Amino acid sequence: MAKVRYNSQLFFISAAFLLITGMPLPLLSQSPRSACILTDVETVNDTTVRISWMPPEKHTPAAVFVRRHQNADWTPLKTVDNAPFSAEIGDTTVTEVQIIQQWTVDSIPFVATGYVGLNRRSLTGNPIPSQRILILVEAALSDALANDITILTTDLLEEGWMVDVEFVPGNMQPAEIKKTYIVPTFFKRPEPLTHLYLIGHIPYATSGGFNTRGAVPNPDYHPEHGGAWASDLYYADVRTSAGVPADYQWTDSEVNIQADTVANRTENKNVPGDGKFDASLIPTDIELCVGRVDMWDLPAMGSIPGENRSAEIKLLKHYLNKVHNYRIQNSVPVRMGVIDDNFGLFTRVQQGLRITEAFSASAWRSFSAIVGSHNVIEGDWIPDQRRPRPSLDTLSVLLAYGCGGGGYEHCDGVGNTAEIASAAINATFTLLFGSYFGDVNSTDNIMRTVLATKGTALTCGWSGRPHWFMHGLASGETIGECMKTSACNTDSYIGATIMDEASGDFAPYYLGSRGIHIMLLGDPTLRLQGPALTEPPSISTLGNTMISLHIPRVSAAPGEMAGNTLCLIESAPTRNDQFVPITWVTILSESDTTVSIPIPTGHTVLRIRPVTTSENLPGPLWGKGALIPLIPSSVSELTANPAGLVRYFNLMGCELYPAGEQTGSGCRLDIVTPNGDSMQLVLH
Repeated sequence: MAKVRYNSQLFFISAAFLLITGMPLPLLSQSPRSACILTDVETVNDTTVRISWMPPEKHTPAAVFVRRHQNADWTPLKTVDNAPFSAEIGDTTVTEVQIIQQWTVDSIPFVATGYVGLNRRSLTGNPIPSQRILILVEAALSDALANDITILTTDLLEEGWMVDVEFVPGNMQPAEIKKTYIVPTFFKRPEPLTHLYLIGHIPYATSGGFNTRGAVPNPDYHPEHGGAWASDLYYADVRTSAGVPADYQWTDSEVNIQADTVANRTENKNVPGDGKFDASLIPTDIELCVGRVDMWDLPAMGSIPGENRSAEIKLLKHYLNKVHNYRIQNSVPVRMGVIDDNFGLFTRVQQGLRITEAFSASAWRSFSAIVGSHNVIEGDWIPDQRRPRPSLDTLSVLLAYGCGGGGYEHCDGVGNTAEIASAAINATFTLLFGSYFGDVNSTDNIMRTVLATKGTALTCGWSGRPHWFMHGLASGETIGECMKTSACNTDSYIGATIMDEASGDFAPYYLGSRGIHIMLLGDPTLRLQGPALTEPPSISTLGNTMISLHIPRVSAAPGEMAGNTLCLIESAPTRNDQFVPITWVTILSESDTTVSIPIPTGHTVLRIRPVTTSENLPGPLWGKGALIPLIPSSVSELTANPAGLVRYFNLMGCELYPAGEQTGSGCRLDIVTPNGDSMQLVLH
């Protein structure tokens, strides 16, 4: 193996350096691309992928590591010292690959890392785990958003989710919200809660004793922006271990920060007993993938507190409609990433230790693992006539990153809230980084404004301190799972580094790691788009226990070559119950498919979910499916075919007879079919 000199002692030394390093001037001549490995993935066969990358001229051998689940240790796989720089992974139990390589660019040494997520297990030979989501909607908006929540719930059910929806009073304390809604749902069976979605002005939990002169500096390192920051991770932390709730770790008795010189906003001040928590770092790993959509207090978008909430409601409806359009593929982004870096490389040497921060490296690293290194470019969020580059007003891409000096309402070089509000930010998954605005419960917060724009932006995270790691999107993970991975990371994934120049030993530089401030704005269930059903499937009867299912043409996943496309057929007693797999159907080409399938007794709903493998993605892509009721939802769905309908309804515990021919007990309903035939429906 290559001599990759990870030194855990340096990890602890880096903690002390947090107190003296602050925010140095960047080295603008250097590119953050030098601080990471840009990867490309291609499929060799059904079980094997090839990962490739290209280091600069001056480099040491690369060390390639693998692991088989997220909490496992990295295992050495191979050393690569000569072109082609690649590694083939044929073990289908491997779920992640890590590449570490040291190199020198313009006399500056780097420890570069790259990550790839894999999911090459056989779909048909392994169980497909269900996921449960709890949607918390601000109660005051329940009527206004009723139709939108119904559409969202149906979309999620058709994607394979189990869905719970609760309506939360806007004046409820975070601790009560967690106790009343989140904890009970987490332990609900048959499937535990995995995702949490906050819609509306759900109360923010705030936590922290951040202080640039204390043990844990605030991650933007501005002396007056300490104290407590907004923290949805409080809601995501349910237990410390099996049977042990997490709330005892979230105390409100120690931090006492009142001075304006440390916390100059009321929201950041934190004193014992005020309902704000003490923790600056998450006490233990979080359990839930949490995302929030809040259009409150965005004056630039027309949402002004104290006034009629119609503007806020309109923005929420607009956002939920954008998400629906993405799911049904009315909005299809180009598989590209755009990076607008206005910081450059931050590196400095103190006491023989080199600290390297490259904020946008989090995007270069993750984006390449998702769309390929050649599809990640430099560009602008908003057109800049001083340096004409591709911009998000004309491009419509999958991924975008921006960073620059910041305030709550602006990110230098990227844009301010007023510019963002009037622009079309056409990127689905976005990341921003800059001072102040990572604390999102602020007026006209630029990150929340991104989701309110007329473009296609659906999510936003604050990536730089710490780095986000989004490579799991390519292997089928949700953006919420990527947030959780980033929030729980200590040293499994390496972003910024601290290196002993004399020995070459290195460790992660962890300013911001495991901070309570790590948040996802947007729907946490979103994934890369998969194949699509072009029309709703239909069913007809064959006998008392079989139906004939007709599946219209299934289109390939957007931007991908048509691979092996399958449909998973499931059924359940009701749409709110756990679905059980019935069979897999292979879609041989882009043509209609008809198949006969059995239906378990007592099941009243069928679900069809398309999935495909891709030549240049390391995992399957699931598409939005369809729910089909196995009983008519109205008389208009009945047809004049008594013999077939008798068999059909027998499956459901009811029978349909021509008028006058029914005998026996049961509740009778006289009906007339659309073509005028008199029928009698008998429920047993």
